[in-house]
Amino acid sequence: MSNEQWDALFVGNTPAGKRLSSNELAPLVLHAEWPGAYISSRGDWHWKIGVFLLNVRKDGTVSSVEVLQGIGHPTATSHCVRAFLRWRFRPGSVKEARVPAYYTRV
Repeated sequence: MSNEQWDALFVGNTPAGKRLSSNELAPLVLHAEWPGAYISSRGDWHWKIGVFLLNVRKDGTVSSVEVLQGIGHPTATSHCVRAFLRWRFRPGSVKEARVPAYYTRV
């Protein structure tokens, strides 16, 4: 994923409704976890970029994660949701954040 693709997908909104670019949103992330488990894939299918909407409480914790576009494998998508539920933002700064994720085969 290129930096331009990431920047276009990683955006957020403040509680007041202001749209945040990736450069404005990134410093507001206090804790970010990425799924680290290896996903075994069999068959002929392609990984794709997933996009997730994190709904953020006033205290900066994530209340829920909506799958806007799955990764292409149910287990990979599930791992992403669980990891994003552990994200933390600066309290009162973000209402929601759209976050991309992808897996690569090694």
